[in-house]
Amino acid sequence: MTPYNVAQLVVAAVVCGTVVQRLLVILYRAPIELEPYLNRLGGRLGEGDLEGAKTLAEAGGSSWVALLAGAMVRAKMAGEDPGAARDSVWAELRDEGGKGLHAIRGLSSIASAIGLLGVIVEFRHVYSADGDSALPASGLQAQALQHAAVTMALGLVTSLVGYSALRVLRRHLRRLAQDLKRAARSLDEQLVLER
Repeated sequence: MTPYNVAQLVVAAVVCGTVVQRLLVILYRAPIELEPYLNRLGGRLGEGDLEGAKTLAEAGGSSWVALLAGAMVRAKMAGEDPGAARDSVWAELRDEGGKGLHAIRGLSSIASAIGLLGVIVEFRHVYSADGDSALPASGLQAQALQHAAVTMALGLVTSLVGYSALRVLRRHLRRLAQDLKRAARSLDEQLVLER
């Protein structure tokens, strides 16, 4: 294993760790069944039951729609502007959604570059080797080809995994943003516009 392989394994581990963490948040913690949730929340708000709506929002856990609803209901209960609470939570969730995506993209790009650099170094090593090697020249070249293939494969696989995960994450983030917009419109009608 060459130093480039070690560097690639570190990059691959960071990419995989970041991807898993973002997938957990975006695919499992953030979504909620939107229609049933908004219907129940709308029913409570329609009855003027802010405490019940707050309880329902808190029951939504880490769902982004529930966080948005909770902030808006708490603001209304405190006599503050629910629209300002909506904007604040929206900004926080937008930042949360984008967290790690630039790192995945950058590290995926770096992984293939490190692989290419490793190939160049391996071949340079073969052609600059003195006659001191215990291996004959053909054995040294075969070993260099083997190292180069492993190095390039690690780079390409890491890039492929990173870019594929990035595409999936962005698609789910767009869906979450659409859900948040629908929830915000619904909550605006019941909390902001009713003043």
